[in-house]
Amino acid sequence: MPEIEITQSSVSSRRKLFSLAINAALLIVSIAVVAVPAEFIFRHRYGHMLYNPRPEVLAVQQYLTLDPKIGFKWQPEISADRGIRFNINDMTTPPLSTDSFGVMNSPAAIAQFAAGAECDVFGLGDSFMEMAAPRLHERFAQAGRSYYSLAIHRQCPVQYTAILNTWALPMKPRVVIYGIFENDFQESLDFERWKTSGLDWFTYHSGTWCGPPIGDGAFERSTRDYTRGWYTFARVLNEKLRGPQSNSRAATEHEIDLATRPIAEAAKNAKNSGARFVLVIIPSKEAAQGATTAESLAYDKVLTALQPVDFEVVDLRKPFHEHPDPASLYYVKDGHWNENGIALAADIILKQLESKPNES
Repeated sequence: MPEIEITQSSVSSRRKLFSLAINAALLIVSIAVVAVPAEFIFRHRYGHMLYNPRPEVLAVQQYLTLDPKIGFKWQPEISADRGIRFNINDMTTPPLSTDSFGVMNSPAAIAQFAAGAECDVFGLGDSFMEMAAPRLHERFAQAGRSYYSLAIHRQCPVQYTAILNTWALPMKPRVVIYGIFENDFQESLDFERWKTSGLDWFTYHSGTWCGPPIGDGAFERSTRDYTRGWYTFARVLNEKLRGPQSNSRAATEHEIDLATRPIAEAAKNAKNSGARFVLVIIPSKEAAQGATTAESLAYDKVLTALQPVDFEVVDLRKPFHEHPDPASLYYVKDGHWNENGIALAADIILKQLESKPNES
């Protein structure tokens, strides 16, 4: 009798396992029946929300090239005679003109530099400093100084310092103008993640210099590539649950540190080369008009962290805010400073350079 009971119990257990297996299989099939069509429905409905570069982004992208150290730069030696212009919001851009480094400069500045003329002031930074290059070259020349730009858009302090060490300091400049902007904190984190990805800059940033990262891990990349419908649906659902989000967010301590360390390195290296180092703090249009942006507040933490370092500061936040019409210093639609803003910045920087070194 006991043997029969054991056998019946065994049969009952097997039946339960078989039933569970059948139910699991049916569940998987049911999920697949729903998930596969849903993937195509979501892909059709939300797939366009994956990064699709704007026409103005693609217009710029074709003239950029990869660089293993700083990520990307302009294609070298593009002549202004080609008449390449960009229409970005309400900005007015001169014909594209790049030097042998792959940096945008005015034809006059490039010609003087190529002829061996001495350039005593080098400018570093992102698109604010890059766009200002022709005007700064002219304004500094009027003041008896030569100015040359090594600024590249969509870059951050780690890249500025790499350019300084590689291209600028070997030419023994007298002055280094190092401009930082509010988005440098987030872009410093982006640079760190790019370096660890093992991918080239364009691939990591969805095919362009400014696109969103494709994902930090193999699982996220695979999800993005092979289940685009569910991936984008999840993003849309997440955004709806979070509600409206501000573009301005507080920089984390890690981001502040990532931005501060290369600035300190640049200041020390410039001093060791015999150059004055001037850190220029550039306010956003919102900050200039009185808004207290989270990123602008992070500037003060950077300055506090840099107190042990010997350098000069030109903080444009106060003079821009005290201007009779701060909005007139920027484009109406675009967030960059216009000719008025560049001219004001140039005058303030030149006034600093006319003072004694290290006199704030």
